[in-house]
Amino acid sequence: MIERSYFKDTKNATQTLSTIIQASKEDVFFYLATTEGISSWFPQLSITKEKEEAFVLFDLGDNTFEKMSLIDYQTDTYIAFEWASGKIEFQLEQEKEGTCLILKETLPLSFNAIPEDFTGWYVQMKQIKQVSETKAVGSLDAEEIKKVREEVKKQLLID
Repeated sequence: MIERSYFKDTKNATQTLSTIIQASKEDVFFYLATTEGISSWFPQLSITKEKEEAFVLFDLGDNTFEKMSLIDYQTDTYIAFEWASGKIEFQLEQEKEGTCLILKETLPLSFNAIPEDFTGWYVQMKQIKQVSETKAVGSLDAEEIKKVREEVKKQLLID
């Protein structure tokens, strides 16, 4: 299960997703902070370094890439990077039941696809959990995706 919350102020919309994963913090962090790991659940993403800076690359599918700066990185605990005109943050906390993964995404209200983007990251959280626990990507439920997108719109009062 993934817990979801949404918040909107005068400038930004934010979603927070959290779930317990039956894997160690180190294993989950591998899936967030390495190209091999991240591309196993989000094939369009990779991580690269240029000189002393690290970047997340998003493959747009037409031989072009969006290059997003890695903002912060604390081994086995936290990683944050630019996402479109906003920010994605992953935080890991050890719990008795497993590793709690918290995703926080912030986008400016001027971003024209907030419900779709928030829904996409909900789907990706499900994939991270699935891959971390089973080493395999899960199937997607189109009806669930539609329901989540509608809930995001309702929560944030976005048409």
